[in-house]
Amino acid sequence: MRVHLQPGAIRALRAIAIVAIVGAFLLALWGQIGDIASHEWRLSWGYIALAIVCALARGPLIALPWWRILQGWGYSLVWWRSLRVYFHSGLARYLPGQYWYVLSRAILAEREGISKSVATAATLVETVIVTGSAGGVALLGLSQVPNWPDGVGALLLAGGILTPIVLAVVAASSVSAHFWDWLMKLLRRPPLVSRLKWQDAIVSLAAAYGNWLLYGMIAVFALAGISPIGSTYLTEAPAIIGCFTASVLGAAVVLFVPQGIVVREGVFVFLLSTLLRVPVPEAVAAAALTRLLATLADGLWAGAALRF
Repeated sequence: MRVHLQPGAIRALRAIAIVAIVGAFLLALWGQIGDIASHEWRLSWGYIALAIVCALARGPLIALPWWRILQGWGYSLVWWRSLRVYFHSGLARYLPGQYWYVLSRAILAEREGISKSVATAATLVETVIVTGSAGGVALLGLSQVPNWPDGVGALLLAGGILTPIVLAVVAASSVSAHFWDWLMKLLRRPPLVSRLKWQDAIVSLAAAYGNWLLYGMIAVFALAGISPIGSTYLTEAPAIIGCFTASVLGAAVVLFVPQGIVVREGVFVFLLSTLLRVPVPEAVAAAALTRLLATLADGLWAGAALRF
């Protein structure tokens, strides 16, 4: 027997799920209040300043893969205008569903002379590259976690090394072009020039990897900036970056939570405390500070893009 839910019921279920997830995290956090209050804190403003620099430096790298895909396909869009389209459409990520930014970017790109079909296709290819590179960084970083059972670290490392090769082949081979030809034919739309040159695919991948490394370094410096043993965490930077990118990927699965808020933080705290033995209070503070700095930096770039 099939059960058909009305849109109102679906929205209500999503709201209940969001409240349940956020409530569970806050309840768990409440149980740590005593430990957080009594924990020995030592702020290192130099590390926090470095976290801010990394957050701001991500700006151009975040938008570069999408712009380079458009350029590689032969569509012209001024770099600075692409930043405006990218960051303003990115505000839709804060809506339940997370992927509303695809529609928003297509609408904004059309105003710049890029058709919705092209902008959407480029966004989907970019999403594959960005998500795949996050997986690659996560695998490489997690391979550096100490005390894995025999063979686990080597397996993670091999997966991390192979990931960019696979992504480059998919992006720059005929596979991608054939897929878009088939999809456009299915939608009864004109075909796309959608096969990237190798150099375009490699630049897009390099920018995506650079973005994730900087994003992970925000977490590393945030953790070092609030801990009494801050400099010790710098030696574990690869593993921390791996934990962070894995938490971002984990939160992306929960589509109905805007920006994966709370879910990402919960996964990050769990991985840090379980794999690296980071005290829970420090893991919670680092997760919150990383979210705050990254969000403020995105807001600043979105504001600056108004002048582009």
